[in-house]
Amino acid sequence: LWVNGVRAGGHDSLCTPHIYDISEYVRTGSNEICIMIKNTDYLTKGGHMTSPDTQSNWNGITGEISLIISEKKRIANIRVFPNIESSSAELEISLQNTECADVEIWGSSSDGKIIENQIFKVTKENPVVSLKLENVSLWNEYNPVVYTLKARIKDCNDVYTAFFGMRKFEADGMQFRINNQKVYLRGRHDGMTFPLTAYAPTTVEEWHSYLSKVKKWGFNHVRFHTCCPPDSAFTAADMLGIYMQPELPFWGTVSAPDDENYNESEQNYLIQEGFRILDSFGNHPSFVMMSLGNELWGSPQRLNEILEKYHLR
Repeated sequence: LWVNGVRAGGHDSLCTPHIYDISEYVRTGSNEICIMIKNTDYLTKGGHMTSPDTQSNWNGITGEISLIISEKKRIANIRVFPNIESSSAELEISLQNTECADVEIWGSSSDGKIIENQIFKVTKENPVVSLKLENVSLWNEYNPVVYTLKARIKDCNDVYTAFFGMRKFEADGMQFRINNQKVYLRGRHDGMTFPLTAYAPTTVEEWHSYLSKVKKWGFNHVRFHTCCPPDSAFTAADMLGIYMQPELPFWGTVSAPDDENYNESEQNYLIQEGFRILDSFGNHPSFVMMSLGNELWGSPQRLNEILEKYHLR
C-alpha cells in the first residue's frame, strides 16, 4: 500500500482483512492511495486459498474497501468468552493509544433481551472484565440467538461492535456436545469453489442464501477444506445456526524443528495466520472448530504444540 507515493506497508494474510493505519501518511486536501496485489511466491503452498485445482488463482480485492476515520483513543478489539454455566461473558478489551479507560458497554440479543449500560475500568495490565447477563438465551442450530455488544470509551464517540452467542461446544469422548447436549454433525465439504464468479461471496446476503440451502437439505455443519471464509459467512451462519469449521490454508507436512524437512518460515506464517483467524472471527458462535489443515503429515508432537498455542491464546 502506498499513500501519496510513500509506502505504508503490506499484508500477506490469505484469510483475514488487511487493515492499515495511514494516519501519518494523509494530508489536507486530495490524497492518492495505490494498492498492488501480488499472487506469487506464497509463504505456504497447497490449500484452496492458493491452489488452482478448484478455483481460479485469485488476484484482486474482494469484499469491502473502506476508509475509516476514528479517534486516536479508542477500543481496538474485544474478544468474547461466553460462560453458559455462570450466565456471563468475559470480555478481553484491547485499548489503543491509552493504557487506562472507563469503558461503557451495552447491547441486546436477536430475541429482544437487553444488556443494560454498564461501565468498567479497563487497563493494559487488567484488560478482562466480566459481563453478567440476565435470562440468557443459548445459541445452537435450533435457536440461533445472537448477542450484539456495543462498547466505547466514556466521553468518546467511537463505538466498537462485537457479535457473540452464549454457547459451549466441546468434545466428550467420541461425541460432540453443544451446551451440554449431544450433537451429531451433518456436514459438507466446501473448498470455496464458486465457478460462476471465480471468487467467494463477500456479503451476508449471498452467504445467507447459500447456507440456507445447506440447512434446507438437512445439514448443520460446513467444513471449509484448507480455507477460511470471510466474516460475512460466519455472520450468516450465526443467524441460521450452522456449525462452521475453517482450516489453515495448508495441506502437507508439519515437521519438528530438528527434522531435515522443517520449514521454519512456512510454519511461522501458518501459526500467525491461525492467530489472525481466531482474532478476526473467533467471537462468532458459529465458529465452533478450526483445523490446522487437511491430510497433515509429519510430527504429531509438533501439531499438538501448535494447537496448544491456540488453546492458550
